[in-house]
This record gives sequence, structure tokens and C-alpha cells, in this order.
Amino acid sequence: MIDFNDAPRQPTFEDAAVRKARVERALQTRIRELVRYLYPKAVLGPRDARIGDTSGVRGESLSISLTADQTAGRWIDHATGEKGDVFTLYARAHNLDAHRDFASVLAECDAWAGGVPASRAEVRHKVEAAKPVEPEPEKTHEVTYTYRDKHGRKIAEVSRFKLSNGKKTFLPFTNGKAGMPAPRPLYNLELWHASEAVVIVEGEKCADALTSIGIDATSLMGGANTSIEKTDLTPLAGKTVALWPDHDAPGASLMDKLDGPLRSLGCVVRRLAPPAGKPEGWDAADAVAEGFDVVGFLKAPVEPVRPLLPILDVQGLLSVPDPTWIIDGWVIDDGASVWYGPPKTYKTFNVLDMALSVACGVPWRGNAVVQQPVLYLLGEGMGTFKYRVHVWLAKRSEGRQARFWTIPVGVPLSTPEGLANAIAAIDSLPVRPGLIVVDTLNRHFGPGDENSSQDMTKFVQSVDALRAHTRAHIAVVHHSGKDAEKGARGSSALLGAVDNEFRITRTEGTKICRIECTAARHSDEPKPMTVELVAVEVTNPVTGLVMSSLLPVLREDVDEEKGGKPERKSAYSGAYAAILKMLQDAPLSTWEVADKLGVDRSNAGKKLRVLEQDGAVFSRDEENRKVWIAIAHTLPTGNE
Repeated sequence: MIDFNDAPRQPTFEDAAVRKARVERALQTRIRELVRYLYPKAVLGPRDARIGDTSGVRGESLSISLTADQTAGRWIDHATGEKGDVFTLYARAHNLDAHRDFASVLAECDAWAGGVPASRAEVRHKVEAAKPVEPEPEKTHEVTYTYRDKHGRKIAEVSRFKLSNGKKTFLPFTNGKAGMPAPRPLYNLELWHASEAVVIVEGEKCADALTSIGIDATSLMGGANTSIEKTDLTPLAGKTVALWPDHDAPGASLMDKLDGPLRSLGCVVRRLAPPAGKPEGWDAADAVAEGFDVVGFLKAPVEPVRPLLPILDVQGLLSVPDPTWIIDGWVIDDGASVWYGPPKTYKTFNVLDMALSVACGVPWRGNAVVQQPVLYLLGEGMGTFKYRVHVWLAKRSEGRQARFWTIPVGVPLSTPEGLANAIAAIDSLPVRPGLIVVDTLNRHFGPGDENSSQDMTKFVQSVDALRAHTRAHIAVVHHSGKDAEKGARGSSALLGAVDNEFRITRTEGTKICRIECTAARHSDEPKPMTVELVAVEVTNPVTGLVMSSLLPVLREDVDEEKGGKPERKSAYSGAYAAILKMLQDAPLSTWEVADKLGVDRSNAGKKLRVLEQDGAVFSRDEENRKVWIAIAHTLPTGNE
């Protein structure tokens, strides 16, 4: 009798898409373990991991999502704009090409996720062995391009070879060894470094073609797929630059990547579009060869290209990168926020503290920071602002250089002229800011009424324009009305357009502030923080004079900042001192406090909550009611 159960089982076929989805889920389930395996130097936070770049150097420019959903493993390099999924992350970490040989990447990921006891070399060997053997194409040398510095000294060479399969390849050499120099120079630098206008094309052949007819032109080592961040673009600073792409997608992509870095160097950038009717791949060399009117083409006015509206399907929507943070949970990359509060609540001290932390790349009150250049629009108080900045840098910068610039005048952002002036100032900076502070809204509002939704919308549109131009976070410092609990002053059109809203309040009679998030669009609201403004003195290294200012310090760190641990005293007066005195005599409910003060319950509740936030009182449930109790070491000392 034949037992068919004893027959050898035939291997089942797994559809490629099914396998990809299975492996991706497995990697995402173990994303924290995977990131630790790929990047031992990465810093893992609650929502993402930070590392310098995909090669694994220390830093914070690259963020990797650690959320427990389908976005886990997605990454973005904020320095280059590159991004990808968990497979490209694995591939980059191991110097694999996920686009050309995804099968190898998938096989290695499957082995890692499944715990298969095979080394990477074994997995790759099996994949390579399964491929059909193709003969190595023969190479024929065509031309060698020499890269020189502005004095004509040779830096490197790039040799072009024609392959027998019809393709071409380029091999760079530096000091006789294969490889590109660091940083990568621009082509023909010795010919155009003193010129005021330069054309950037894709490839040395095109640059030489334009040079042959008397036009200063250059190209980037590595062609359309080169790394912009590894190329030294500084010789172009301040020049008028025309971008002439090849008539294909890679050429257009290269020029897209160059536009922002060139503008940050103060370049006047003109983007050229191939004339209608030109074939795919048409370039500057073709134009010269066919006798095209190149000079007229370069002088012709450039018509603005109307972009098509983006339309995303479900997969495209799911592929949109998750928000990334400059300060985790507080300041989102490419976003906007409002920091509001009543007058004299130390709003500028607190926001400046945040901004300088970003400019220096140091933690902000225990929160990790991704360093970004900062532009601070200061509408008032310039006389003491320099002292605040100098004292902060002396105490908090940890010796790091602050990438920080200030516009010390009010800019009417809601007007076309004011917005244009702000953008021109930004474009004159050596780097593009990642954080722009507008302090205060009133000083930069321009003509109009803050209470008018129409006028406030103009201001919001200007904030959006600054974001679109810089991809920076715009932090607006604003005033609240008479009652801070009711929100920021003026039209609600502003608050409806920002990602986060923060309220800054001050305990009456003290230098103690509370910063709390009152609205968050992309995450849970961060935990409120209580800070105290501590007086600090430093010596001006230029004049030798002593400068004093205030530094915001987390409440629990105040004693340490002051250099000791003195007995804590309270500086409360008026109603707050009266509440503390009556609570030290006996626990009381909110109703009883209100009755003794002669105020309504709401008023008493607000004052009790302020004292609770400062750590002066606490509450507990007794006999089905909530009672308030003073902390024993709190001493009401009236006018102290």
C-alpha cells in the first residue's frame, strides 16, 4: 500500500510581490534591532533613529522611522534630500544597489529577517551563481578630461571608454589611483573662475563644446548621478549661473538638485528648457554641432514653467515621508509654529534659547536637536539682544560655532515688498536657514489689522512663501489677549495654518515660566516644561566689560545652575501668598479656597494650577473630594 504522505514534498512557489511584502513586514517588526545591526553608532529615539548618513558615520542628518507601522524603516537624508524604504536602507548600509539588483538585496534581507544561518557572502554567492554568465564587454578609450584648480594645476582625470555592448563608462583617477578626489572639483575651473556668468551642463563633452565657441561652461564630476554635497560649488558663489540640462529625466533631476545649493551661495540662477521639437537626449554639444543659436538661446528670457498639480493614488499617499523633527516633538522640519503669551513672560528669552540650541546643535532642555542654520527676525529690543546672545553662547554653546544670523529691523511680511526683501536677504546668506524666527508677529505684520482674517491671511501666505522658498521651520512669536487661556491675539487664521501652538506663561512675581503645547498636528503634545530665568554674568572678550543677562533653566536644574543648593524660598505675593498660607494651615478644596479669597471657583482653580505647576502645592482625593495641600518647604515671603 502506497502512503502518499511519505512522498517528497514539492517546493511551493512564492510570488515575488508576496515575498517582498513578507520580508518587509519582518524587517519592520524588528526595525530597532535592524537599525542597531546596520548602524551601531545611531542614536535611537522614541519615534526615529539618527545617524550622519547611509554610510553610518556619527551625526543626525539622516532620520529613520521607528514607528510600529508600515512606515517603519523609511529614511530621509536631510542634508541631501535622498530618501527610501527599509530595503534601500539595508542596501545602502551594505553598499548594494537596490535598483539594479533588488533580488540580491531581497535575498539578504530575507536571510537576516528569517535568521537563516548564512553569511552575507554566501547569500550573494548563491544569487550571483544563479545569474546567466555574460562576457565582459571590451573597452575602447575615447577621451580623457583633466580637472584643474584655478591656477591650472591638475587635480584629477576622468577617462571615457566605449564598451562593445554599445554603452559607455567613465573612470576617474586621482594621483594615479582610481577614485574621485574629496571634494570633487568643477570642470574647466581654470578657464572661468574669474567670470561673472557660467553655464552648468551635464558632462565634460558639453562643457568643452560651449567653451570652444567662447562661452564659459562647467560640469560636475560624475555626471547626472553625482553627489551634489560632495562637489565644491563655492567657486560659483555670487555668479550668474545658467542651468542647461540634457533633454531627459536624469538631466532635469540634476539641475533640480543644483538649484537650492547655488541660491544659498548667492548665485542668480536661470533654468533653461530645451527648445520645442528637440529629440530625447539633446544637449549643449548637439546644439554646437548643429549650428544652433546658442548665444541667443542663453540671452532669451526664461519663461516660468507652470508645475502640474500633484495627484497621488493610495500607494503614493502611503509613500509620502513621515514628518521629521528639528527638536523631537517640538519643532518640525519644514513646518510652522506659534509661541504666544502675555507681555513680560520672557517669550524672547525662551524662543532665543530654543533657536540658539538649534544653531549650535546642542540639546534643548533634554530634547535632541538636529543642527540647522538659524535666521532671527528681531523687530524690537536690539540693544539688549546682543547681550542675551553672547551670554547664551558663553554658557551653553559647548564650544560649537553658532550658525546664527539676525535681521535687526521689522520686516512688513504681509506686503509683497516686505516678503521680497526678506527672501533677498535669505538668498544672500552663505547657507539656507533651517529655522526662521519671526519675533514678534506685530513688529513684522505690516499694515493691516491682526483681528482681520483677510489681513492675517496675507501674513500666513507670506509665512507659507518663506517655507516654500527655504523648506525651513518658521517660528512666530506672538502675544496673547488679556486672558492667555483664550489663546493668541487676533484672527484665528494664523493658528489654523501652523503645525504647533505653544503657550508661555509666567508665575506672578517670579521669573518662573511654563511652556506648554496647546495644539499639535503631527504628534502627541510634548510634556510641558517649567523653567526659571537665572541671572548670569560673563566678560566680553573684546571690551573686557561684564555683561549680564538671563538664561532659561529647567526648574529642577536651577540650584545646580546657580552653583549650590540653597534653601528654596517663594517669591509669591498677593492672592498666591494668601493661598499658600491658608493651605499650610489645613488642606482645602477649590471651593473653600475660592470662598476664603472671595473669588469665583474658576479664578481660584487657575491660581491653584499655577502653584501646582511650580511645585508649590499638590492635590489628592479625600472623602470623595479633591483637596489642595502646600508643600512643607514653600515659604510665602511677600515681596521677596
